[in-house]
Amino acid sequence: MNTTAVDTIAINPSTEPLHGATTRRSSRRLIREPKFLSHPRVRSKNGKVTKCDDWVLCIDDDSDFSYSMKLSLQNRGYKVARAQEARAGYQLAFEFEPIAILLDLMMADQSGEDLLAEFRFHPALMHIPVFIVTGVYSSNSRDRLLASGASDVFRKPVDLDAITEAIEYHRPTS
Repeated sequence: MNTTAVDTIAINPSTEPLHGATTRRSSRRLIREPKFLSHPRVRSKNGKVTKCDDWVLCIDDDSDFSYSMKLSLQNRGYKVARAQEARAGYQLAFEFEPIAILLDLMMADQSGEDLLAEFRFHPALMHIPVFIVTGVYSSNSRDRLLASGASDVFRKPVDLDAITEAIEYHRPTS
């Protein structure tokens, strides 16, 4: 059975569903949705539910890269939701209300540039900073992406300090 198309910090990579989790099939892949991660809320030790405001969404079809970004950003204090497909990432953007989106430019199911246009078009998502992370880089493409609404463009392998600074610089104010 395929692993998940959507992977967040609490999804177990085993084939067994998590306690309290629901499973569903979406576009030929199994997606596990733990109840406690259906919305970006975290249960504290005293049982109170609080909204977590530090979610970063990483949309990249390279699972090794997105996993390393997840670990690196978690070490810097962020919660990370990951999607390996553009459609799953678009749905997670609504669900998790991230403070930033890291978006791969070249993915199998849809280009990052097209997904960026969708993020910029939707009123609920247009305020979220989107950072393009790509292995294909030129000054012309950088200018085009910035004109299309990207907050910044980073070349792989990424400078984690630069990404963290950009996330903090573009963090939405409350």
